[in-house]
This record gives sequence, C-alpha cells and structure tokens, in this order.
Amino acid sequence: MKKLMFKNSNGDLIFTISVNFKEKTVSKAEVEKDRGEISKIYYPDIEAPSYTSLERLIAHYCDKDGYDLETLISHIEENGFYTPYRPNLRIYVETD
Repeated sequence: MKKLMFKNSNGDLIFTISVNFKEKTVSKAEVEKDRGEISKIYYPDIEAPSYTSLERLIAHYCDKDGYDLETLISHIEENGFYTPYRPNLRIYVETD
C-alpha cells in the first residue's frame, strides 16, 4: 500500500490518497481544508476516485500511456515528480 501526497511547489499539502496495488483500489481522497477547488484541478475525479482514473491521470502527467500505476508510482518514488502539465504540482510517495 502506498500513500500519495499531492502538494504544491511550496510544499503545502493539497490532498492524500492511498493506493492498494494488489487489490487495485484507492481510498477516498483526504482533501485539506480550503483546498477543494485546487484538488479538483489536479485530480478531476477526486470526489469519486478510482484506481483506473488515478492510473490514467498519473500516466498523463508522466507522458507514459500504457504503463501500469504501480510502475509509475515506483518511478515517482525513486526519481521524484514533475509535470509540465501542472508545473506547481508535486507528488510524494510513502509506504503505508
């Protein structure tokens, strides 16, 4: 299980979401107070997150269509995250 923390470039937490690769599920996103609108910009499906929608989103941000979510998250964990599509977005990974 991995916990993804979506932050802005200043390091302010926007929301967190946990991913279970074995069961291919995601938890309900925990959005920080007053960050609801920006969280929808970064993850349009945040109100009803799914493994598939998160996988598509991360693949889009990483320009890696066809890669599975576990591979993409592993890459982010090892190399960090930056996307030109959302230059102020950072994603950090923790193991639950």
